[in-house]
Amino acid sequence: MEEHGFYHPEGGYWQTTSEPSEAIRASYPEGTVEVPTKPDADYEWQYEGDDPTKGEWVYVAPPEPEPIPRRIGTSREFLELFSEEEQVAFFTAEQSNPHLKLWWAKASTGEFSLDHESVAPGLAYLVQLGILTQERAAEIRGADFDAVP
Repeated sequence: MEEHGFYHPEGGYWQTTSEPSEAIRASYPEGTVEVPTKPDADYEWQYEGDDPTKGEWVYVAPPEPEPIPRRIGTSREFLELFSEEEQVAFFTAEQSNPHLKLWWAKASTGEFSLDHESVAPGLAYLVQLGILTQERAAEIRGADFDAVP
């Protein structure tokens, strides 16, 4: 089995697993040229001017994948998402507010997920109490634990 590569400026690259017959080649779009087989998926056929017969395979690095934010952290990492002023306001209010005390008790046990069903209502409650602004609550809710200094 002998593979053959073909390139057309508008149709791009394709490869056959055997020598195509003359009838098959005649069905290729005008301007198709035979080229060496593509060395790997990260290569592009590049040529200067209008003559694709005078080209070569050039490595083109794939784009870096988008980083996946880390949404699960420790309760300490969650606490570090709040400014010192916000932390003081929270723990001051928590001393006399059983709802906050319970929310923090649940939040501070092991791993903490910013996507847990209790986070959005808890942050909304902190906004209602004036501990956070709506903007800060949204910022905390959308945080990436890996981006926290």
